[in-house]
Amino acid sequence: MSITLHTKSSDTLILNVSSVANEITEIEIILNFKQAIIPEKTKIKWNTSAAGSYMAWSPLEVYMHGLSPNWQKSEAVSRSACGMPMQCYISACGENVVTVSADDVQTPMTIRSGVVEETGELAWELVLFSERTEMMTKYRTVLRIDERRIPYETMIRETAALWQKEYPPKINPYAFEPVYSTWYSYHQQLSPRLTDELKAAAELGMKTVIIDDGWQTDDNSRGYAYCGTWKVAKSKIPDIKAFVSEVHTIGMKVMLWYSVPFVGRYSEVWERFSGNMLYDTNGEYGTLDPRYPQVREYLVSVYEQAVREWGLDGLKLDFIDWFMFEQESCISHSDMDILSVEKAVRVLLKEIYMRLTAINPEILIEFRQKYVGPVMLTYGNMLRAADCPMDAVTNRIRTVNLRLTSAQAAVHSDMLMWNYEDSVESAANQFINILFSVPQISVRINELSEKHYAMLRFYLALWKRNRKTITEGTIHALHPEANYTLVYAQKDGRVVAAAYGDKLLRLDSQVNDAVFINGTGTAGLYLETGEKKYSFDIYNCMGRLIERGVVQQQVEKFPVPVSGVVAVKTV
Repeated sequence: MSITLHTKSSDTLILNVSSVANEITEIEIILNFKQAIIPEKTKIKWNTSAAGSYMAWSPLEVYMHGLSPNWQKSEAVSRSACGMPMQCYISACGENVVTVSADDVQTPMTIRSGVVEETGELAWELVLFSERTEMMTKYRTVLRIDERRIPYETMIRETAALWQKEYPPKINPYAFEPVYSTWYSYHQQLSPRLTDELKAAAELGMKTVIIDDGWQTDDNSRGYAYCGTWKVAKSKIPDIKAFVSEVHTIGMKVMLWYSVPFVGRYSEVWERFSGNMLYDTNGEYGTLDPRYPQVREYLVSVYEQAVREWGLDGLKLDFIDWFMFEQESCISHSDMDILSVEKAVRVLLKEIYMRLTAINPEILIEFRQKYVGPVMLTYGNMLRAADCPMDAVTNRIRTVNLRLTSAQAAVHSDMLMWNYEDSVESAANQFINILFSVPQISVRINELSEKHYAMLRFYLALWKRNRKTITEGTIHALHPEANYTLVYAQKDGRVVAAAYGDKLLRLDSQVNDAVFINGTGTAGLYLETGEKKYSFDIYNCMGRLIERGVVQQQVEKFPVPVSGVVAVKTV
C-alpha cells in the first residue's frame, strides 16, 4: 500500500504499518512539529481496490449512497461534537468491501474517498486538522483499514465498539420511554393549558415531555434573539415549579430545551458575554466561546439552578455542534484557560453531566444529530435524529444509522407529526418508519380524529409490548443503498420487523414469534417460515383484528393492509 503525505507544517512523519489480522491493516500516524503550532490541514493519501463496491455509507449521510468520482469525493466528517471518523463501501449483497476509520474521535478530521476512473480503485484521503485546532507539538492517531467480507451492519457495530471501549455510552432505562414533544405541535406558542394535552399523552403511555423552544420568551417569531437569560415566560408557564409538580402527578417527567451556545441580542446577558463569542451568527445572536471559564460556569450554573429549583428531570441541550472556530474567532486571549474549542466543549459537557447527576443521578440529557458521536455518548443518554418534519423516510434512515453506531444507547426519532386531514394509513406510516427508535410524538392529541387517535394508541401499545426486542435486539437493515427496504430486530427467539419495500421476511429456526409491519404503501406481506408451524393474526393500523388462522405453507402471502400488522407465533 503506497501512502503519501501532503502538508506544509510537519517536521517529521512516522507511519507504522501493521497487519492486525487477515484483511485488517492498521497504520499508526505520528506527526512531530518543529515547534508548538496550529497545524495546517494535513492530507494522507492511499488507494484500495474498489472491486465489489456497490454503495458508500457514512454515519451522517442520508441519501448520497452512490460511488463518487475521485474528483468529487464523498466525505465523513468528525470532531468531538460532530459525526464520527468512519466511511464504508458495501457490496450489492450487503457485505463490507472496505471500511476506513480512525481511533481519534476528538480532533477535527475528514475521511474522503472516490473512484479513480483510470484504474477502478478507491482513492482515499484522511484530512487531519480539517478545522482549526489548538496549538500542538505532536499528534498521533491510528488509521484502520478493514477489508473483511462480513455483513456491513456487523462491520459498523464492530468499528463503533472500538470507540466505545474508551467512550462507554451512558444508559438510563427511563430514556427508553416514549416522549411527548411540544415542538411541532406548539412551536413557540405554548399554552398554560398544556397539562390537558399531557394528560392525554400520559394515557397513551408517554412518560416524558420535552418543553421545547418558546418557554423562555413571549416572542413567537422564532429565532434565538431572546436566548441566553433563560427565565420562564409567565404568559406561557406562570409557575414553572408548580407546573413540573403537576406533570409529575400526571405520571410524566419534564425536560426543558436550551440552545446551549446561543446568546441573543435582546438577552439580559448579551453585554456581559458580547466579548466572549466565537462568532456573531447573523446580528441577532452570537455563539459563546467555551474556552472562557466564565462562559462555562454560567452555562452550567443555569442548568444546575433549573434542575435544583424547578425539579426538572432532564434537559434537551441543543446546537452543541455550533461550538466551532470561524474565521473571525479569536485564537487566544489571556482570559481563556483552554485554547482548544474541542477540549473546552468536552470540559463543559463533563461539568454539566457531573453537576446535574450530583443533583439527580437519573437526569435525562438529550443530544441530536450531528452531535451524536462517541464522545457525546459519554455525556448524554438520549440521542435523537435531526429535524425532518413529516419526512418519514429521512427519519427512518437517521434512526437506523444511529442504532447501528450507538450500541445500546437510547436512540430517539425526530418528533412525529402529520397532517390531521391525512388518511390514517398515511399517518401510521410516520410511526412505522421510526419503529426501531424510541418514539417522540408531537401532534395535538386532543385534536386528533377518532381514527388517528386509535392508530396512535395501537402503535404506541405495540411498540411498548415489543420494546425489549426493538431496543435491545440485534438490528438488521437490508439494502442500505435503497434506504433500508426491510429492517428487523431479533432477540431471544422473537423478531420485530418492518417492510419499507421488501415484502418478504425470512424466519430462522430460532424464531418462536414475530411481528411484521407493512410500511410499503401497498397491501400484502410474505413470510418464509421453514418447517415450524405458526398461527397468525392480522390487524389494521388501528388495531382491529381482520383475520386469524394457521400458516399453511413455508412461504405464504398474508393480506396485511397498508400500515397493518401480521403477528405469528409457534403452535
